[in-house]
Amino acid sequence: MKKLLLIMLVLLIAGLAFGDVVIGNGTSTGYYPMSTLYNYYRSAALYTAADISANDGPITNLQWYCGTANTTTSIPVKIYMKYTAAAALTGDTWVNLVAGTTQVFNATITANATGWFNFDITDFAYDGDLGNLMVLVESGSAAYVSPYVMWQYTTTGVSGSYKFASNRADGSAPTSLTAGS
Repeated sequence: MKKLLLIMLVLLIAGLAFGDVVIGNGTSTGYYPMSTLYNYYRSAALYTAADISANDGPITNLQWYCGTANTTTSIPVKIYMKYTAAAALTGDTWVNLVAGTTQVFNATITANATGWFNFDITDFAYDGDLGNLMVLVESGSAAYVSPYVMWQYTTTGVSGSYKFASNRADGSAPTSLTAGS
């Protein structure tokens, strides 16, 4: 099975009692959740309440660490979030995975510098008692322009306990995602 990526995600939680939550150590780089290598990307990442350290409160920003930047290419990006009882992800269709989500971001970005890249999302009211958190990202159509945007990630999971599913394509947005580490 193709090795897939678990994106390092930072959930910035606002409020006096809340702080930044960093998930993963980002020791590798890859093309998810969005890049300029293929036209279209779709991915789903699952974060348990334990991953988020029970920091309840509004999620106001998401950040990924850009390992390779591209100063010229714009990428249309949509980000969705939802609660889920799932403890792992399996392969599924995009339609099934995105059902019941809240769209929290819809804009065109240029990942033009390495380092933390901030997505100022529509606030998402996070409460760990309501379940685990799924973050879904779709992008496209971006031009094929080198250097290809790459993001740092942490590989986790073994067969049957994956927390990441993804797919990419050139002609049109992929309709199904495959789970992996």
